[in-house]
Amino acid sequence: MCETYNVLALSTAHLSPEDLDILQKEAEDPDEWMVMSREPGFFIKLYCDDTEKNLRDGYSDTIIEIIKYACTKGFQMIEFDRDAAVCGKFPTYDF
Repeated sequence: MCETYNVLALSTAHLSPEDLDILQKEAEDPDEWMVMSREPGFFIKLYCDDTEKNLRDGYSDTIIEIIKYACTKGFQMIEFDRDAAVCGKFPTYDF
């Protein structure tokens, strides 16, 4: 049997400039395997059993809110993509 999981897809507009920097650094860190980057955004794999393990120093209140929301709704990954929809539930950043 194959294993499957749900992914929450959101626009990168929900990421602050600081979040973008932190996620890029994490994606480039060979010891970090929960954050992956690609041209249009990022994937963040989530620890389902421990929401606090997903939170990093320097994350904006918005990304923390998104991660907590995703965990409470049973998502196991967040995809931030420039072409994904903006969700009115979360703030956006203009830059």
